[in-house]
Amino acid sequence: TVKNIAITTFLLVVLAHTYNYYFIDWGKNPEVQGAYTQHFVDIGNYLNGLPADAKKYVIVNEGGVPVPFPDGIPMPAQTIMFITHGTPNIAYLKPEQLQSVTGKSTIVLMKYDKNILNQLQEMFPDGKILDQKDIWSFEVNPKHEIRNPK
Repeated sequence: TVKNIAITTFLLVVLAHTYNYYFIDWGKNPEVQGAYTQHFVDIGNYLNGLPADAKKYVIVNEGGVPVPFPDGIPMPAQTIMFITHGTPNIAYLKPEQLQSVTGKSTIVLMKYDKNILNQLQEMFPDGKILDQKDIWSFEVNPKHEIRNPK
């Protein structure tokens, strides 16, 4: 009937408009990238690019609502966890858990923090601070044992 055709046509037009607005126009807006933590996606991709057998730590130094699993890690880390799902040898630590870092490893900070990098440098004097396109990390030299920070 004409009524059913009119309703179907109307619904298809609304659906097409909504799809275009949400997935095409809004998705290309440069402000969306920042709102959806592109930086954390980049960190996840960086971690995925490291060798599978490399020990990796993510220092969760971003605030946020704690998520019960895993271990009450704040919400911002969930983006990285999603991107790295299935990537072996990744541990998520809060800044006060730095003493848990052992052996040869790459430690990635969710955001730059000079104090944390200084602590790591003190703990691992032969380690290296790296800045890979605003992804701050610290590479631990396996030859030296951890020192307790002052």
